[in-house]
Amino acid sequence: MAASVDEHLAKASEHSTSGDTDRAIESYLSAISLDPDNATAWYSVALLYMKSNSDALAIEAFERSDEIYPNYGPTLANLAQLLWEKNPERASNYARSALIDYPENKKLRTMADFHSGSKSGVPFVESRAVERERVELSDSTEEIEQSKSDKITRANTFSSTGEHSQAVSIWKGLLEESPNSSEIWRGLGEALFSAGYSDRAKQCIIRADNIDSETKTTDTDEDSIEESIDATEALLNAAAVESNKSEIVN
Repeated sequence: MAASVDEHLAKASEHSTSGDTDRAIESYLSAISLDPDNATAWYSVALLYMKSNSDALAIEAFERSDEIYPNYGPTLANLAQLLWEKNPERASNYARSALIDYPENKKLRTMADFHSGSKSGVPFVESRAVERERVELSDSTEEIEQSKSDKITRANTFSSTGEHSQAVSIWKGLLEESPNSSEIWRGLGEALFSAGYSDRAKQCIIRADNIDSETKTTDTDEDSIEESIDATEALLNAAAVESNKSEIVN
């Protein structure tokens, strides 16, 4: 049986984590061949092309991702950087759009203020992803699950490529949607562990284990529920602090 899109994306994440960039790219391209409108696959392969200094391929992939999922801040910021030397006017347009997400970024501001004859060198802009996906209200559980799966795949991709703040940001968004999901708590814990925050990671794993234990019982008193909510809030706040510490954009 042929592999599914999700299986190709999972393989790509595994290859990227192990440092096998070529095979990761192949897996993302296999996913794209099955689902040409998969913005996550296009964005992820663009990141790998960019890290491999394959600028032309990165630009093409980022542009395709932007067509499918327009006005995504990190896509716009990376396109601005990649096009800066080749086409400063287009780069400036992308930079102006990216400033909506990164209004204080001086590098993007410089590119956004470009006018003919004024271009100067600008250092590399490496952007922090802002998870702006929205799960629309729908009667279709399948659509919601696909959206969740897509976000998890993207979070794992960010972790595998070393972009830990992006991964944590996505897991936090998922946690807000499903605060009692042990799967999400474990994912957040693994992302924090990969980012070097082992203490916070352990707290998340413990919380996941506690949730699993709670699901095996049918009755919990009010105090236990309140403690659970307090623990959830505390860990969310802690995750926010750790995410801010590891932001890439200054």
